[in-house]
Amino acid sequence: MVVAGSLLRLAESAPLVTPDTLTGPTGVLVLAPHPDDESLGCGGAVALAVQRQVPVRVVVMTDGSRSHPASRRFPADRLAALRREEVEAAWEVLTGSSAGVIWLGYPDCGLPADRAGLNRLVDALEHEVESLKASAVWAPWVNDPHCDHEATAGIARMLGCRRPGLARWSYPIWGRFGELAPSALPRQGRLARLDTHAVEGRKTRAIAAHRSQMTALIDDDPDGFVMPPAMQRHFAHHPEIFIRDA
Repeated sequence: MVVAGSLLRLAESAPLVTPDTLTGPTGVLVLAPHPDDESLGCGGAVALAVQRQVPVRVVVMTDGSRSHPASRRFPADRLAALRREEVEAAWEVLTGSSAGVIWLGYPDCGLPADRAGLNRLVDALEHEVESLKASAVWAPWVNDPHCDHEATAGIARMLGCRRPGLARWSYPIWGRFGELAPSALPRQGRLARLDTHAVEGRKTRAIAAHRSQMTALIDDDPDGFVMPPAMQRHFAHHPEIFIRDA
């Protein structure tokens, strides 16, 4: 499998930034659409932030229960429980504690779309920003082609409108692969790379903790999701990509 895409090519010339550029001075709130996005997209940045004594929490937006819809051994409730265990294990690898995981438990592909539901969700996130004294929020890229990623990016934008002093950075997952229209790519000066070589082993172990997505653990759904090994290696070893949001 060849791992390539127009965003990846553009990122090759993006400037390297320090972790402090991404975190700001006080704390980071990470929004993960599914359990594993936090490890894949920004696990290295999380580990580096914690090394610098910057507190980080992750809000897991959905339960990830639709990755293996035909499995009888792992129906939705059991799969959701497993994925919660996996994200807590991965977070402990990255930060030394699973205490920073906030599990919202929305159904996979079931984030609220109505105004009242969205406002309640953003209220809850704003409370976390206040509690953490966060200076930055990291969320998936709006051009990731998945409804939960797109929705979470929109929720991060709503949060930013309420908190204009909050630095917002996007981390692309699926949007880094394949060819995108030039209009979908980040504007000049908004794309950055983070060298995560120093914590590569930790990030690799965090990704591997998501066994339901990275291995054939769930073997009774031939169409269930398993990330190809080449893609796992890419996320583990490639510099992390961040896009500064307006």
